Amino acid sequence: MVLYELQRSNITGSYSQHFTVEAQTGQVLVTMVPLPIGKQTLFIEASDQPVNPSERRFSLAVVTVKVLESGTQKHSVPDFISAPYEFWVGSDVGIGTSIGQIRV
Repeated sequence: MVLYELQRSNITGSYSQHFTVEAQTGQVLVTMVPLPIGKQTLFIEASDQPVNPSERRFSLAVVTVKVLESGTQKHSVPDFISAPYEFWVGSDVGIGTSIGQIRV
């Protein structure tokens, strides 16, 4: 079983409090609206759950959410029409490879 967790940022002005990650599925959810305009960077950790905790393996994904201004509003709420989106990554993909992009 793989579990997902949003890593909290210590950066001042971080917007990670606007998002959460569903532990079982890895689905990124908006928890606070309106969202501030601009780029939000989220760090999501995926880890397996072995019987022996010393054998635990994990991976970190960097997810960038870009919130654009909508009309005359100062804040926007994303509308994911074809959600959910899934990206599958092979074991031979290099570090820093972009695996997906969603425009709202």
